[in-house]
Amino acid sequence: LEDIDDELFDHSEMTAAWLKGTFKRRSSKLQMEKLDAVLADWGTTVDRVLAILSAKANSTSQSIAPKAKLLLSIISGPIDADKIDYLLRDGDRMRLPYPKGIDIDRVLRSLTTVAIEKVASGARDVPVIAVHAKGKVAAEFVSIARYAMFSQGYWHHTVRSMKAMLARAVRALVAEASDDARESLQEKFMELAFSLPESIFASGAPQKPLFASGAVPPTGTSSVADVPQLAATDVAVLRWLEHQLMERDRPEAALISGILKRKLYKRLWVVSRDMQQGRWDEIVKAWSDLTREKKHRLSIEVERQVAAKLTGNPKAITGFSVEGVRETIHERQSQRAPWLLVDIPESRPGAEVGLYYVLEGQRRQLRKDDKVAGGIQESDVWKQYAGALLQTAGKIRIFCDRNLVDVVEASIPWEIGIETVTESLEAVKKASTSRP
Repeated sequence: LEDIDDELFDHSEMTAAWLKGTFKRRSSKLQMEKLDAVLADWGTTVDRVLAILSAKANSTSQSIAPKAKLLLSIISGPIDADKIDYLLRDGDRMRLPYPKGIDIDRVLRSLTTVAIEKVASGARDVPVIAVHAKGKVAAEFVSIARYAMFSQGYWHHTVRSMKAMLARAVRALVAEASDDARESLQEKFMELAFSLPESIFASGAPQKPLFASGAVPPTGTSSVADVPQLAATDVAVLRWLEHQLMERDRPEAALISGILKRKLYKRLWVVSRDMQQGRWDEIVKAWSDLTREKKHRLSIEVERQVAAKLTGNPKAITGFSVEGVRETIHERQSQRAPWLLVDIPESRPGAEVGLYYVLEGQRRQLRKDDKVAGGIQESDVWKQYAGALLQTAGKIRIFCDRNLVDVVEASIPWEIGIETVTESLEAVKKASTSRP
């Protein structure tokens, strides 16, 4: 959700609210159980934890303590604890072998701290967790395993289909809404998140009806998905989104239903950077420059342009008549109901600064004198597999309703389809933005 709208679903803001016990907005304030007593048992405070979580490595602010940056790198960096944890856990659950190659013991035995003289943002003397040269390959393999997990797991076409369906549905709620409407939706989402029973966060917990009074989905709607792979928390959020869309009579509610019932959109056109580097770069750059409103409008514009090409001369294939295609396309367009989705992944380097290691030739001097500082080097492997993850693993995909994909694919060549996406991007970029 944060990838879709990093303002509405900002996990750092939610974390801060959870720690403080208060979620404030202009017109309201949501109170929760405070964590002061829990943090006191650990010898710390809410302010101390928040100071660490906000100590970004690339920040040039003099008010951020160097120690806070160092501590943050333990949980947010190229070889952080969170990254290793989720890679191993997700690899096991997705039955992908790549994270099993991470030599955790070697990484832990090689850990050290370094101060980077200057990072890209201009910040100087940035302290971070790093490794000695003997642990370089083991640490680099974290980025290689992460690349493999994105390529074969997180950015797999089935996962991206669900992500594209979710993105279109969420943007239908918020992209062109007023600030007050967005704030109201955010408040309702926070109420949902903080009202979920603790039991459903347990690993492997069975899916049960999740909605208590005050957060009930439409009558007759089951809170259990037809997809057993979905966690109970995912089902709760998806049902809540479906309810919000249905309340507003938005046809995008069918997308959420499709995720829950695993009736996913199918791949229509795909382009990777190694297929067409110039075109890929152009589309990704244009996409990154779009506002949330224009990202929402892009799929609608692609549908409009493809429909114009398709209704002119659709090809009949087994099970689909020409008239049936025309009628279906016309009906979807008139109702503004989705049938094409644009999916363009965002940059995911995984850390604000790269992986650094202490140069091997100085190991003897470092062992003999703890006051000597060794030279450090940034890993080229990290740059390739983490820093350039989007370029190496990211694919631009156009997904289509499963009942129309064969007709569209037979009627419009791949090259024309990708060109249509480019033309739609140009049209959306030039269009004026108007929001209530």
